[in-house]
Amino acid sequence: MDVNRPRVLSTLVVALTLLTFGPGTAMPQSPVGEPTNLPPGANAPRLGVDQSTLAQAGAAYMALLEIKVVQVELQLTAEQLWKCRQVQENVIAEARRRFATFNPAERPDLAKQWEKELAHDAQVSIEGILVPGQLERLRQIRLQMQGAAALYRPDVMNVLGIDGRQKEALQAVAAHARQRMQEVSQSLERALSRRRDPPSADRDLAELQRLQREADAQALAILTPQQQARFQQMMGARFEKVNDEG
Repeated sequence: MDVNRPRVLSTLVVALTLLTFGPGTAMPQSPVGEPTNLPPGANAPRLGVDQSTLAQAGAAYMALLEIKVVQVELQLTAEQLWKCRQVQENVIAEARRRFATFNPAERPDLAKQWEKELAHDAQVSIEGILVPGQLERLRQIRLQMQGAAALYRPDVMNVLGIDGRQKEALQAVAAHARQRMQEVSQSLERALSRRRDPPSADRDLAELQRLQREADAQALAILTPQQQARFQQMMGARFEKVNDEG
């Protein structure tokens, strides 16, 4: 394992252990560069954007529009790019203003409400900047990056017509995967906190990757063939340029 990887891996572990599974939330992302098991032809790297960010449309849009290959794919004009960056700057400024004298630990409910409000404001602003074709492609790229994690989004569930039985099955897959991944993540975090890079860290990382692929495959298997086809259709054409992003 590369000696420069501990800090990157530590960040990954924190993300994995903090994420919550279930309808409307995101499943943990695959470790960096590892595609998820999507229907044939739909696998996509994550581009380094965390799944907790992708869980809310506004936050996802801001993160994705900062990526050069996404900007090129959408054919953003200089004016659009400037406006999108202004949206991000405004959201950051407003977040700093609200949280300047506020401890989220004391009022987590209010902190969550503010996060949703800021993400919604960003979503509305960005949707007003992009033309319909650009917005549709941005939504497709977001879906490709989320992969099977998108199945836990209420909007995706509604479009696919996921019924009560399927929702319960998805919840079961998520709960089981969360428990197993947290156990492995804690083991990996302990190894990294000792500032060492033993072979066990590599094994733990590989196990996290395997568990993510397994959870993705199990979630997708809950869908009917028609729903799987519709899900792939929603993701649109394969975003090949993601491989250009280092």
